[in-house]
Amino acid sequence: MSWHLSGEYFESCSCDVLCPCITSQAQASPTPGYCSFVMGLKIEQGEHQGARLDGLNVAILGWANGPMAMGDSSGEVYLDSRATPPQRTALEDLMSGRAGGAPAALSGFMPKFLGFKTAAISYSADGNTKRLSIEGVGQQEVSGLPGMGGETLVLTKTGHPIADDIAVARATSATFKDEHFTIDNTGKNGHFAPFNWKG
Repeated sequence: MSWHLSGEYFESCSCDVLCPCITSQAQASPTPGYCSFVMGLKIEQGEHQGARLDGLNVAILGWANGPMAMGDSSGEVYLDSRATPPQRTALEDLMSGRAGGAPAALSGFMPKFLGFKTAAISYSADGNTKRLSIEGVGQQEVSGLPGMGGETLVLTKTGHPIADDIAVARATSATFKDEHFTIDNTGKNGHFAPFNWKG
């Protein structure tokens, strides 16, 4: 069964700007020796298994010991509490990687999957500043970093599992805590981009 998801994504990670994963195909060691990351997905349009997914949000929290490509990493996915049971089933199928496509590539960076959770998730954007909040868990904000011409720097052909072309950003705040992770990426690396997935 075919599916599609499109919208906006942004993330923070524990590396200094610029994250060495981007220039090493995830082979380099993260700058603090580990990688903690939080990704937000705002679904603008989407459909899977007959369920419309427009307007829902997803958040992904993960942790890697050493280089991401080494596979010593774990992660969990928060699904929007507004999702109906059919929407939740569709999102679980997609974000687990079972339906293939980009989410399957992303799930490859979280071989120790800690499961799905449900929470109120808000996502907002003001130009090149993006904000994410997971109720009871934490929040983050990232802002794009300008190049010499003043526009936000964009890296192309990165091979990033979310989008090939991603903006360079810095987290002005990023703190999360739950039963699995305690993350503080404030002042560290960030990225954002539109995404358009099909499978």
